[in-house]
This record gives sequence, structure tokens and C-alpha cells, in this order.
Amino acid sequence: MDTIAPLVYFLVGVSGFFAIMSAPGICMAEKMIDGYLPSALRVADKYAGAQMKFYMAFQSREQFLFWILLAALVVMTPDLTSLCIYVCAMAAYFIGLCIHAITNQSAYGFALPGMLFWMICMCVIFGATLMGFLLL
Repeated sequence: MDTIAPLVYFLVGVSGFFAIMSAPGICMAEKMIDGYLPSALRVADKYAGAQMKFYMAFQSREQFLFWILLAALVVMTPDLTSLCIYVCAMAAYFIGLCIHAITNQSAYGFALPGMLFWMICMCVIFGATLMGFLLL
């Protein structure tokens, strides 16, 4: 633990941060939808709006539990090698997803500041985890 403590603390901090970021969607799905897809609920019919609210709340619960469990896994694992590879692969996937969403922003209607925020966060996570992994 002496050599990998900073990496463990970083990954637990990142997991806690994203768990907190996911929590409001559980209670305020409408606000979260408006942050990602502005005016989507105004143009949707009642059924589509209810489905979007349900899936946003469901996805927020899923993300919240994922980040909490990832933090617990980081603390409990004896070897961070496979977990660092997983975090780097996950961050690389989300970087690609954000680049795709940004380049097709006019077709999808995503809010650009939200996508840029996620892309920058995932780039930092990827870089810091990769550097910590290489220093193991």
C-alpha cells in the first residue's frame, strides 16, 4: 500500500465524485434530462416524457451504485493491475463517446458544455490512472 496509496486515493476520490454527480438524477430526473437534452421534455408526448424520466432515474441509480462499488473494489483489491486497465479502457470508451456526441451535436441535440465536461473529466481520469499504473 505504500507505493500505490496515491493511486488508490485518486480512484476512490474519482468514484466518490461521480457517485455524487449521479445522485441528483435519482430525485430530479427532469433537471438532469434538461441538462443533457435541452427542451426534450417539452417536445415529447406524455408517454415519451415518462419513459425518459424513468430511464434517467434508473440510469442514475445504476451509475451511483457502479461508482460506489468501484470505490469499494479499489480499496479491497490486492492488485490494482486489472482494475487500472479496466478504468483506462472505460475512460477511453467514454472519451470516444463524448467526441462522437460533440461532433454530431446538431443531430443529437446534446448540450455541448455537459459533453465537454465529461470529456475533460474522462481525459484526466485516463491520464492520471495510466500514469499511476505505469508507476506501479
